Amino acid sequence: MFTVNKQIAFLTKHDKQHQIAPIINTELNAEIIHTDKFDTDKLGTFDHKIQRKLRADEAAIKKAYLACELTNLNQGIGSEGSFNSFMGLSLVDQEIIAFVDIERKLEIVAMAQQSVPLGLIEAKNSEELKRKLNTNSYISSNSQRWMIWLNNQWNKGVKRNSLLAEEYAFPIKIEPDLRAMHCPARQEVIKLATQDLIKRLTSFCPQCNQINFVEKIKPNQIEYLACEICSLPTNQPKPPSCICDECGYTESNSDNQNKGSAFYCNYCNP
Repeated sequence: MFTVNKQIAFLTKHDKQHQIAPIINTELNAEIIHTDKFDTDKLGTFDHKIQRKLRADEAAIKKAYLACELTNLNQGIGSEGSFNSFMGLSLVDQEIIAFVDIERKLEIVAMAQQSVPLGLIEAKNSEELKRKLNTNSYISSNSQRWMIWLNNQWNKGVKRNSLLAEEYAFPIKIEPDLRAMHCPARQEVIKLATQDLIKRLTSFCPQCNQINFVEKIKPNQIEYLACEICSLPTNQPKPPSCICDECGYTESNSDNQNKGSAFYCNYCNP
């Protein structure tokens, strides 16, 4: 039966251990052994100076294996984040945390995503800059750092107070520094992804005892609910079921919806 080791390796150069370690220690009674002996920026950076060649989940898994290699531990964690624009209005942060167990040949990928109230700020003068830097608690916090383009290069990790104290040639544009150690909004999503990992590591298949027995949607096997009126298939997908990656056992949640709304039925609502 799977057990979590007393020590788990974690590779990061952006201080993510401060979000992940307390949760792992409390929920799994395990210690995070942090290493930064590998420059994770080599796998890609937010500013695209180094292009990412791996998907986010692949990068997180690679970091987990590197963590094991660098610490001589059998279990490791890797983390990778990505930002996408939602309708051009806000940023959505997706955080992936991967767990590997070398001896058992296990790879578990957890994920969380959330909209974050950050984005480009343009200001024509110091008063406008001050006003926009007070938009919400994340932006007004000194913990959130910024990037400003000066002298043909990005100055990163700039504090809010420094932005307000300096005399710039306006208009200016600043962007949030999205590195984990400088982005409180992102840190909250990392914690959510860690909680998802905890759930996956402590959810066991009732048939074979394999972990990661959580709700999943099988690739290319989406099923649709039957209409509540005519019983024909609707366009409303069935809620995901708990699926075992090892033996394939599937268990539907008794609270899941059994009938689809007629609103999504092509016959009842053409």
